[in-house]
Amino acid sequence: MPRKFALAGVKEEELRPNPKPEEPQTPKSKWENFWYYNKWFVLGGALALIVAIYFVVDIATRVNADYEGMLVTAEAYNAQATEALKEELMTYADDINHDGKLKMGVNVLAIGDGTQTVTETTSAYIMKMQILLSDGRTKLVIFDQSWYDRIGQEILKGKTELFAPLDVDDAGYNAEEHYWDWYGSDLQKSEWAKSLPEHLYFGVRPAYDTEDAREVRDAAAAKTYLENLIGKTPPKTTAKPVE
Repeated sequence: MPRKFALAGVKEEELRPNPKPEEPQTPKSKWENFWYYNKWFVLGGALALIVAIYFVVDIATRVNADYEGMLVTAEAYNAQATEALKEELMTYADDINHDGKLKMGVNVLAIGDGTQTVTETTSAYIMKMQILLSDGRTKLVIFDQSWYDRIGQEILKGKTELFAPLDVDDAGYNAEEHYWDWYGSDLQKSEWAKSLPEHLYFGVRPAYDTEDAREVRDAAAAKTYLENLIGKTPPKTTAKPVE
């Protein structure tokens, strides 16, 4: 078909290509152009920064607890179950700082298993986990299986020891990797624990800075604590738990 017939009824200006957008000239127009194309990236980055700052401040200003720990899982579990776990863990706590009170700080981090889309919140939780792993104060660590595998293989394997050895004789203790799997224990068989993972790996972070008296003390205290937990031997203390 001849071109003039195919284009019959089409105005000449309709055939012209769209004009190239004008480059912003003034500071205001440049800002409006930038904001139009990048506002969601800016807002997402700002949110992640705010969350990260909150975590850093929270860690830096936390109460002087007898034990510092964290529970890292791929899924978010029932809050009642995680609170019941914390209460049970307190049974084996001792008054390490001799203030007459029992205080255990356990950070609960549900981060995903790495297959989901990484969000700003997930990134912030991973950042908090990394800070806690290296801050010298968080000595009691509990991972579900997916996160134990990721930490052991991707983050710390070949670089540093993840857990310190324990002096225990228990079927759930892995003497090579120094973790205790609660699977099959009375703790794991508790009614409140049914919604939690079957396998949780408990371990104690070693004292890397042996010149830091507090870190050495905290590592030794956490080791004794976990050995008491595994052996079901509550310490003899008159101190009372606090929130």
